[in-house]
Amino acid sequence: MQALGRIARLDTPLTIYRQHEGGVSKRFAETMAASATRVLAEAHDTRLGDQAPAAAAALVAHNMAKAPVRDLATLKLIGSTLVELESAFLAQHRPDQFDRMLIAAETEKRWTAIRRTALRAGTLGLDAVTASSQPTLEASGTNSLLWSGLIGTARRAQRTLKGSRA
Repeated sequence: MQALGRIARLDTPLTIYRQHEGGVSKRFAETMAASATRVLAEAHDTRLGDQAPAAAAALVAHNMAKAPVRDLATLKLIGSTLVELESAFLAQHRPDQFDRMLIAAETEKRWTAIRRTALRAGTLGLDAVTASSQPTLEASGTNSLLWSGLIGTARRAQRTLKGSRA
């Protein structure tokens, strides 16, 4: 395909994916997550070493399944893993400058989304997100994280109030 030119990315959804309780993605979610974790760990074992199983599990849970990160250690693991895997990919495939820019933007978008999910859920505060900083991943998105931090703080306070009334 490369001989024919660049591949365009369509940002507009062209189909609607219907989800229902009886669907495979719902019935076998745990099996699919375990399989994805195993495949990722095996694929990146030489690059990530002993951290490969934990890093793969964290990526599946927090990048693919979009579960909020609940602790700083996991957030740091995800950040360092994204940096390492992006670096390895760039070294192996040597994309041109334009593609490097697209890859960096996509990685940054995923990193920001993972942190935003934790902030909005109130499982981590801005202090943890700041402490997990990965300079190579953070060109933008920081301002939107401030709003997510405020939302998460409100949700955490709400849970605390509900807990004290019980």
